[in-house]
Amino acid sequence: MIARFYTDYGIHTFISEQYQSYKNDDKNTMFKELLKFYNADPRKVIHIGDSISDVVGAKREGIIACWLNRDKKDVGT
Repeated sequence: MIARFYTDYGIHTFISEQYQSYKNDDKNTMFKELLKFYNADPRKVIHIGDSISDVVGAKREGIIACWLNRDKKDVGT
């Protein structure tokens, strides 16, 4: 799903498939690994997700999250 262009930039990326963690897994593996890699305080990180599960997974780990709702979906809130 992710084009490989990012490999040209020499930065570490965190991709769901790499961690077999699809952002809303029970263990929050991808978000935990990101915070550990950068030794980051989750309150100083923002995750912009394009699905509700992206937002839920990040928030569960204490990360500030924003939903990019391209399709203007109504989630009944």
